Amino acid sequence: DNKQISLWCHNPICPAQLERRVLHWVKTLDIDGVGKGIVSELCQQGYVKDIPDLYYLSEEQLRAVTGGSVSAKKAQTAILSKSEIPLAVFLDGLGIDGMGTTSSKEIAKKFHTLSCVRAAMVGELDAMPDIGLTTARNIVNGLVSFTGMIDRLNQAIDLVDVVDISGPLKGFSFVLTGAMSKPRKQIEE
Repeated sequence: DNKQISLWCHNPICPAQLERRVLHWVKTLDIDGVGKGIVSELCQQGYVKDIPDLYYLSEEQLRAVTGGSVSAKKAQTAILSKSEIPLAVFLDGLGIDGMGTTSSKEIAKKFHTLSCVRAAMVGELDAMPDIGLTTARNIVNGLVSFTGMIDRLNQAIDLVDVVDISGPLKGFSFVLTGAMSKPRKQIEE
């Protein structure tokens, strides 16, 4: 019998799912000095209960799982250095089924901001090339199920939106951080 059966756990708080999700984020952002073993220990020790917790780890917590202060400092620096994240990389890093590197780039290009991506309807995503109905549903449902985590993560990082520019500024990227004298949208325009 050549039939294969694949079982997938869809419980987002399952320890194995948590570890897989955090590891996917670490790999997508290419965070040096934080490998599978460290991620596994951080999750098992309860220091990381979801992706945003990576950005709040103390050097002491990292030392407990890396075994030394040099590697702990290296890991902490590597994590914090990946706090300015383009929208496409952010979306890819969430690990939502069907939202890989290529589709994340296309979605970011079409919707420009995280709030627009989160407001996207299944039909809008399904109408995009290379995204079918099942994938569109997975993306919309994934974004909804990770609402709290995405909100917390968005507080820990600086998200770089996609801005269409023409004229002499075409090809440049701009990051708006910190307190603003006017609403962020107004400054973006």
